[in-house]
Amino acid sequence: MAKAIAGEGSIRKRLSGKLAGKWRTQWSYDDPVSGEFINIDRTFPSQAEAARFLKELKAKVHTGQKVTEAATKRLLTLNGWFDDLAGSAPEYHGRWFEDGMKPQTISVKVSRYNAHVRKSDLGAMPLQHIDVDAARAFFRMMKEADKSKATIKDVQGVLVKVMNDAIDTYEKVPNLRNPFPKVKLETPDVREAIALSPKEGMAAIRKLKDPEDRAFLGLFLLAGLRLSEHMAVTKEQVDFERGVIVIDRSVKFGRTGHQDIGLPKGDKTRVVAMCPTLADLLIPVVKEATTFVFPASTVDQPRMKKLVYSTWRRIVKEAGLPEELELRDCRLTHNSWIEKLCPKVSLSTRLEHMGHSVNRSNSEHKGLTVNVRNYTRFLSGGLDILRKELESLIRKAEGRSSRRTS
Repeated sequence: MAKAIAGEGSIRKRLSGKLAGKWRTQWSYDDPVSGEFINIDRTFPSQAEAARFLKELKAKVHTGQKVTEAATKRLLTLNGWFDDLAGSAPEYHGRWFEDGMKPQTISVKVSRYNAHVRKSDLGAMPLQHIDVDAARAFFRMMKEADKSKATIKDVQGVLVKVMNDAIDTYEKVPNLRNPFPKVKLETPDVREAIALSPKEGMAAIRKLKDPEDRAFLGLFLLAGLRLSEHMAVTKEQVDFERGVIVIDRSVKFGRTGHQDIGLPKGDKTRVVAMCPTLADLLIPVVKEATTFVFPASTVDQPRMKKLVYSTWRRIVKEAGLPEELELRDCRLTHNSWIEKLCPKVSLSTRLEHMGHSVNRSNSEHKGLTVNVRNYTRFLSGGLDILRKELESLIRKAEGRSSRRTS
């Protein structure tokens, strides 16, 4: 371990674990006001931040200006505790970040909290005063404000996490019991998904006149990509020679519409089988692309999510698809085609192709682990079978004669 900075307390670089490379600050002292013995153990992104924190803390302690722990506990509100956990935008380097939570995950929690809790009476309430009645009153207020069942359920999840951390993880109020999970909320309505038949899907694609629109819809229905993956596809990812699309990036959605490029869901890259029919749809669009296959109109960057949805609604109308059809239904449709209509495709190949690698103990996939990095195994066998089966299914749906798809 690196040598500590001289003086009271220590600052050391973490050499292993999920926080490797960050700087750990430790210091123990007697609080000059309360007389309590305090142990400090915090982690920071840089040595400079760690040193600044330790220096400022010592100044407060040595001058007797530090607020006593008892007073802090009495005055600690839900808003104040949430800010301590989340940290400040845009880095969000609070306690959650120190514990290894991803900034994007923190950002989602911050967005939900600020939208629904921050300005409420609950947000200004001291932690010790929040009981089941207060929690029920808050959720009742959300319901009266016509918030959806799903939104209320999501906010409950954030509040349960915040209070659990105050009670158990950091013991700010260790004698309390978390009131939020005790409130029984209505179960969100389950949307009935829509799955198209191969005939319906191909008819919709063929009905579109613009080659880009046909490729746009074809990539969803014939490759089963997620929205974030579809938006980020570049011409270099589309390998016509091998008949695959390499999914190694996706669009990450931040607060207030901000978009970045990152790894796919779960940080898992994979290859997707591209049947000849899909290749034919993509060739004219990829040929004209500079980088991104479906770029914004003015810059070579992914389109904004709002514009993608606008494009989708127009395509649904022009293709004569059900008005209630959503983008996620295309992925469900693609998976259903393989699962129900391509019997030669193994379960492991389908899961790999869809990015659904699992190791579950209580499902139809019990005991199955898919190696998402072993591209060779799937390219040499599984994906070839999948590609041929998909093409055969599509050609049969359109009444076309079969052709070689190797």
